[in-house]
Amino acid sequence: EAAVLTDWIAAYKAKYGVDPNYYTVIAYVSADLFVQAAQAAGPNLSNESFAKAVQGLTREPDFLGAPRYSFSPSDHLGTRAARVEQIRNGRWEKVTDYFNK
Repeated sequence: EAAVLTDWIAAYKAKYGVDPNYYTVIAYVSADLFVQAAQAAGPNLSNESFAKAVQGLTREPDFLGAPRYSFSPSDHLGTRAARVEQIRNGRWEKVTDYFNK
């Protein structure tokens, strides 16, 4: 898994000329959730098919350290996991691992 992360960071830096950061990961995870739901909704994508697809979506933790996301008809939050990060020396640093309330 470390090699996957290293390769992903190198590819990102080569394409954009900067290191990925916390917001890069949030954008990647959000886009991945959208793509998974759109694919599950099928070729005739509509509001209804997309909503139904999201309500059955689960995304497991990944190489970026994102938590598990899971949606249902009665739970649209996705995750209750949170972690604390702090800017130190101009960079985001993880203070805690993910925890669930």
